[in-house]
Amino acid sequence: MIIDAYSHFGVKKDMPEVMEDRSFLDAIPDVGIEDCAKKWNEVLDKQGVEKVIFLGVQHGSKVFMDYVNGSDRFIGATTCNPLRDDYYDVFMHDIEKGAKGLALYPVWHGFDVAHERMNKLYKYCSDNGLPVVFHFGVSAILGDLRYGNPIDLSPIVKKYPELKVIIAHFGAGYFKEALMLMYKNKNVYFDTSGTNNWLDYTPYSYDLKEVFRNSLKAVGSKRIIWGSDSYNVFKKDGEGYRKQFLDLQREIVEELCNEEEKRDIFYNNAKRVWRI
Repeated sequence: MIIDAYSHFGVKKDMPEVMEDRSFLDAIPDVGIEDCAKKWNEVLDKQGVEKVIFLGVQHGSKVFMDYVNGSDRFIGATTCNPLRDDYYDVFMHDIEKGAKGLALYPVWHGFDVAHERMNKLYKYCSDNGLPVVFHFGVSAILGDLRYGNPIDLSPIVKKYPELKVIIAHFGAGYFKEALMLMYKNKNVYFDTSGTNNWLDYTPYSYDLKEVFRNSLKAVGSKRIIWGSDSYNVFKKDGEGYRKQFLDLQREIVEELCNEEEKRDIFYNNAKRVWRI
């Protein structure tokens, strides 16, 4: 079995605040959370995925936690915009409703991940064993890349050595910087999810296989966590789950890893880090 450690809810009304691209939104059907949950469970069965971790994308979403609490196969990581006055109240509200972690988008919202106002979030997550997922670098959402470098987390991972930090999409263009952050900071993990099309915008001639190879060499299999970055499982082309990324990454991992390392990447690490 597989644990998908990075996907999104995918209901239209859960996304409007962060999506500027109307064509993206228009492709998502306007369905209720029960129909969405039913479809997701069907897709998970088909793909052999045991559980999926959904990352919230909207500050103060009214439906996100209701959705993720609707199935024992769903795990929710809430989100908040730290620039808003109610950011900690929003975070704690969802924690009390059962959120198992936190997703933060510094480029989307334009905030410094090392600002002192962030400490309340980090301390709570560190003290309670909750992972924090950061989406740095390039994104489908327009944002401010001045806040896109994972190196900015350097003082945080030192200050909170028990805080479980996950850098999404291999750093999404900041692969080198993410690896440098991971040097001697054993509490930092990679997630492999998404198109990884940031590779098209780097001056280096490596491909996704080399990204995996370099990551395995630098930090080992126990700090790499697989995810699909799926969101629209109703997509008509049949690839709504983004099975193509699962197939590609499974092929790469089959070539580069032994059986234990494969289990780490696709199952064991997510199970341990998210306390599933």
